[in-house]
Amino acid sequence: MQMHRMNPYIILIMLFLMCFSAGAYAELSYIDPATNQSVLDQVIQKFGNKVKSWQSIIQSAAERLFWTLVLISMVWTFGMMLLRKADIADFFAEFTRFIIFTGFYFWLLTNAVSGHNIAGTIILSLEELGRSAAGMPGGASHSSIMDTGVLIWNQATNSLTFMQPIDSLMGFVISLIILITLTVIAVNMLLLLISG
Repeated sequence: MQMHRMNPYIILIMLFLMCFSAGAYAELSYIDPATNQSVLDQVIQKFGNKVKSWQSIIQSAAERLFWTLVLISMVWTFGMMLLRKADIADFFAEFTRFIIFTGFYFWLLTNAVSGHNIAGTIILSLEELGRSAAGMPGGASHSSIMDTGVLIWNQATNSLTFMQPIDSLMGFVISLIILITLTVIAVNMLLLLISG
């Protein structure tokens, strides 16, 4: 009877998976007792605080660009009216439309991230809509996806038995795949929130 010999790479991979620690993934979902936030939530908060320090610089640059474009648009619009010899009624109608149009977009520019915080309100409302669609509670943290993966990982590693090695290994590998997938989803969600 010929005995089937296992590939040494498979043995090394199996040993690596058996010794694999969930510490790195658990660290991402670790809740700091001082701040009551996970690492992912702390990253979002620190990035948000840093962005607020950039806000005045970007706002002033955006306003300069806005008024430069308004000036170009005004010269073009009223220059064309002069060339076609528009009467005073057309001039005032166009001037009123121009002032209302410019004022509305300037209000949007100045209230996008400060004042009424239109952009922040849109992001928070879409976040809340996503939570509602997923059936998550209102106070759920951004790292709750990661917590689910760590919970599955812990249950799989706690139920490892050498009495049923194939079943244990399959459960271990599947929980590892789930944990890695949920980690990638959590990191992508973090990147989306930061880019928002």
